[in-house]
Amino acid sequence: MCELPAGRTDIACGGTHVHDLTALGGVTTSLRTGQVEGGLELTMETDVTAP
Repeated sequence: MCELPAGRTDIACGGTHVHDLTALGGVTTSLRTGQVEGGLELTMETDVTAP
């Protein structure tokens, strides 16, 4: 959840949940915006490597 100039919004998770962080070797997350009709679109991409 975050506050934007137009108000509060939610970003859906869309990912798999782990029970223990040791199940992950590394995590890289990036955010990018792109112009769409009527505003901007925010895209989040997360890459996970095995331990």
